[in-house]
Amino acid sequence: MELFSWAQNRTRITQGIMLKYNHYFQLEKNAIIDLNIVKDGYSALTKIDNLLSVVNEGDRVYLWRTFSLGDTLMLIPVVRKLKEIGLKPYIRTEAEYTQLLTLLDIEAHDVSWPTNDVGVIFDYVVERDHDHPQLQKMHRVLTYANGVGLRNEHFWDWNCNLENFPEVNVPEKYIVFQGIGNSSWRGLTSDTIQRLITAFELSDIKVIYIGTHVPLKVNGTILLYQKASLTELFSLIAKARCVISMDSSPLWVSHFTKTPVIAILGPSRKEERLLLHPLWPDAAIAIELNKLINCQSCFEKMDACKQKCDCLHNITPKILFEKLYSEVKKFYED
Repeated sequence: MELFSWAQNRTRITQGIMLKYNHYFQLEKNAIIDLNIVKDGYSALTKIDNLLSVVNEGDRVYLWRTFSLGDTLMLIPVVRKLKEIGLKPYIRTEAEYTQLLTLLDIEAHDVSWPTNDVGVIFDYVVERDHDHPQLQKMHRVLTYANGVGLRNEHFWDWNCNLENFPEVNVPEKYIVFQGIGNSSWRGLTSDTIQRLITAFELSDIKVIYIGTHVPLKVNGTILLYQKASLTELFSLIAKARCVISMDSSPLWVSHFTKTPVIAILGPSRKEERLLLHPLWPDAAIAIELNKLINCQSCFEKMDACKQKCDCLHNITPKILFEKLYSEVKKFYED
């Protein structure tokens, strides 16, 4: 079974198409889209194998991803690989991400920037791994790579020149902790986060808490929430002894800063989230909460728990802290 069904707009005009998510999309001239996400309006498109089958060495090409910082960061190794084989790739994304990508030495433009270059639309494509059995077992970097036509690649460039990033005023020794991802159900409960913060304070571990605002009572913990810019976030994580992250953007930032990471997982699996981390497996560690309640990773379908996300929301804080602390102390005391 083919993973993708690519088609290109080879007409002279932008084509309006309806996606399966009842979202209207304007497909520009030369743009490529996966017909698996299209509901209607693709009769004018030409089916192709993939991006590499329709471009030549030296061509400018773009990869389009307009939401999710983590998924946008995962495009970077693929962009670097395309550059290595002789193309001139860049990313089209939300304006808020373009400065960060530039500091990572990636050409980036916001999606309103007009072009007739050939490019691939990846919005909603990687999300197919919620349901597609083959994509569920594939790291999203490899989904991007396979999508453009790269095959059998074994090295992915996560290099980052931290001198490009701003200085941040931080304690001499600390960890970064994010307890909720980009939506509330993709995270721990407020009570669990509070109990973990308190336990770390009692263990004399300095914590900088980032991400979605949670009403916390602290005694020494720095509540940064989302006050740091994206560029400052890189500096903050780079200087940390380790980062505790949900399946969210700090996990992907740690790939570039080469910071030890402890990923709190449940619906997703370590094989698809940590396998390409430069510190895997010794300093890229997963706490798989679903296994503590004898539940299989569901890739965010949550059928067994009836959309309650029991693995993240019903975990006993004491058990989770014990698992986290045993890993954190390895990096904190080093």
